[in-house]
Amino acid sequence: LLPLTQAKLPFVPLNDFAPVGQVSRLPYFLAVSATQPYKSAKDLLADPKARDGALAYASNGIGSMAHIGTEMLIQRAGAKMIHVPYNGFTPAIADLVTGRTVMVMADLAPLNAQLQDGKLRPLAVASEKRSPFLPDVPTLAEAGYPGTEFEVWLALYAPAKTPRAVVDKLSAELNKVLANPATREAFVRLGHEADYAAPDAVRKRIQAEQSAFAPAVRAAGLAAQTN
Repeated sequence: LLPLTQAKLPFVPLNDFAPVGQVSRLPYFLAVSATQPYKSAKDLLADPKARDGALAYASNGIGSMAHIGTEMLIQRAGAKMIHVPYNGFTPAIADLVTGRTVMVMADLAPLNAQLQDGKLRPLAVASEKRSPFLPDVPTLAEAGYPGTEFEVWLALYAPAKTPRAVVDKLSAELNKVLANPATREAFVRLGHEADYAAPDAVRKRIQAEQSAFAPAVRAAGLAAQTN
C-alpha cells in the first residue's frame, strides 16, 4: 500500500522486486465489547448511529492496515464513523473494552486474551474464508459485505533482475517448506496461517489490492500528494 500513501518512495515495488511466493496470512477480525448489543457485523454497520457519525472505531495508528481496511468496510457499508487512532493495539483494545470506542479490526494476537475472558465479541473475519483460529466467526462477505476482504500477508521477494529460473526454484523450495507440518505449526503459534501462493499470484494480488484500497485511502485522507 505504500505507493498509495507515499509519493516519493525510493523504489517501485512491482518494478524493483520479483515475487518469489506468498508465505503466510494474518487474518483480521471485527470485534466489539461484549457489553455492546451487536451480534453481527450488519447489526453494527446498519445501526443508525453508525451512519450519522455518532460511533467511533479504534485502530492501531493512522495509515495502518486496520485503519485503511476499516475505512474500506465503512465506506462500502454506507456508514460514517469517527476514527480514533492509538499507538498500537494494546491501548486501542483497552478503550474498546471500556466503551470509549465501538469496534476495532485487529489480528488475533492482541484480541485473544480479551476474547478468552469474554470481554470482547468477534463479529466477523475480514478474510475471504473463515479462519481456522475462530471457525464459527463468519466472513464479512457472509455477513453481507462482499468485496471488503483484507488481511496482512507476508511474501518472499528477490531483486527484480533475478533470472526467472532462479525465482521458480526458490518458489518451489518455499512451497516445500510451507508444506512441512512443523513449519505450519510454527506459524500458527504466531497467529499466522501458512499459505503458499506462486509468484504470478502474488503479483496479481498486489495489483488487485492497490485498486481495491485506493478509494479507502482517499476517503481517509491518506492519498499520496504529488506536489
